[in-house]
Amino acid sequence: MFKSKKSKQKETEHTKMESNGKEHDSKASLSIDQPNNCPLPSTTSFDFDLVCHQFQLSIEITDSVDLTAYLLAYTELNKFFSFFGRLFVFVSADVVEKINTLKNYQNDSSISNHYQTLQSMIKYEINDNLLNHPKRPSGSRTLLRLHRAMEFIEQFLRDLIEIDDNQSTSGPVQTAYNRTLSRYHPWYIRKLVHVAMYSGLPTRQQLIKQILDSKNSNSTSNHDLNDNGCSDREHVNQRIDQLAHIVQKVYVTTEKLFDSHQLLDLP
Repeated sequence: MFKSKKSKQKETEHTKMESNGKEHDSKASLSIDQPNNCPLPSTTSFDFDLVCHQFQLSIEITDSVDLTAYLLAYTELNKFFSFFGRLFVFVSADVVEKINTLKNYQNDSSISNHYQTLQSMIKYEINDNLLNHPKRPSGSRTLLRLHRAMEFIEQFLRDLIEIDDNQSTSGPVQTAYNRTLSRYHPWYIRKLVHVAMYSGLPTRQQLIKQILDSKNSNSTSNHDLNDNGCSDREHVNQRIDQLAHIVQKVYVTTEKLFDSHQLLDLP
């Protein structure tokens, strides 16, 4: 009935061990969701036209991709991930980290001339054996990860056009994720994503309001939303298709460049 001091001490130690284990698991999960020193993008505005314009500029160079325009567009596009709440927090944070890596190379005067286009970056890193450098992140590998996320966005936008305004975006998100990003994520990330898909995702109408609401964007006219805050479906679908189309063009151009150097499977 009464426990000895040794017994109580063992129970206390056991409780501490369980508590520490749970704390460790929690920290591990947070490290997946939000890498250290990697701020998430603000969701207060989304410049739709900036994304389309800068992505278009990025592929106007013959047989290459302009990295400055690409990164400018991607920085804005990254806000798109944060519209899904914690579901894609880890993706959004990882995108910021990778964009900063590439910008740092562009700002380094000793190597900046090699990081103006995707083609010049790939050639430089191949010639100087930098693709698998143990202490220096490869710019080519870094951009390849951003490139893979572009496929998810394009797939999702295509499916978003098809669903009803009051329908949850969980279906299109899951379909697009399974077709694209899941191929590159370890099983525990896939598990986290699939669990999170069942709660907290916006409806199509809620997401459209985030993307196209003139109050939160410099890119759309006051005609994008009616007095009830609901978008004219035909007009909105045209805008979504416009973004999906330019994302696809950039994706295809980038895919060809990586493939021409046999770098699509760069680990």
